[in-house]
Amino acid sequence: MSVQNQETTTTIMKLRLLFHKYYSENPKSIDVPQQIHTREFAIQAWESNWRCRQQTITDDSGNKIQTGCGQSGKSFKSITQCPNCASKAVSVTSWTRHQGYKSKEDLLRNLTKIAPHSVYHSAAFYGVPTAISMSEKEWIGAELVFDIDADHLDLECANDHDAWKCKNPECNQSGTGTPPEICPSCGEYWYCNNLDCDKQGEGKLPKICPECKSKTSRKLFGFHT
Repeated sequence: MSVQNQETTTTIMKLRLLFHKYYSENPKSIDVPQQIHTREFAIQAWESNWRCRQQTITDDSGNKIQTGCGQSGKSFKSITQCPNCASKAVSVTSWTRHQGYKSKEDLLRNLTKIAPHSVYHSAAFYGVPTAISMSEKEWIGAELVFDIDADHLDLECANDHDAWKCKNPECNQSGTGTPPEICPSCGEYWYCNNLDCDKQGEGKLPKICPECKSKTSRKLFGFHT
């Protein structure tokens, strides 16, 4: 492990311990929603879960080539390719969604146990909040919520309080103000979501994949704000 990665891991572990201490010592300060048993929760961990997609593609000569290894794991650092086989067809997430709790005490016990990075709950009420598909959640109703993101407002003071950072771990270019569409240092990377294509590229995100004409292309790197 590099010195930088070791320092990152140490910092994250210290933060997790601080969060654990806070949840343990300040349960009354936790803002728990009403009718908690009807809410869907999403939890963001400090580490990311990654999975390398194993697939078979056809090269220009018509030969079948197997890519990816099917391995999975956890990491505190940014993952852009499989640590095992270097494939870039890697799915990464730090989120666990469709969670539910029967009571405030149930939620507080879990927060104290795992000390997550962030916790969110739905504004909606569901009969089955832990169901995976919306059709199975049995929507009951919802609160009226106004969500205004200050970084989306075109304000003169944006350069004073808004900042962005490229998610490409080999770049980490940063700046202030409104995030640019393309990183001025490394450009912007994208890849096709079509599992039979796996096309990748650099530059502005195309509307369709130039290789397979799929409309499911998406960005590989973006910006933190």
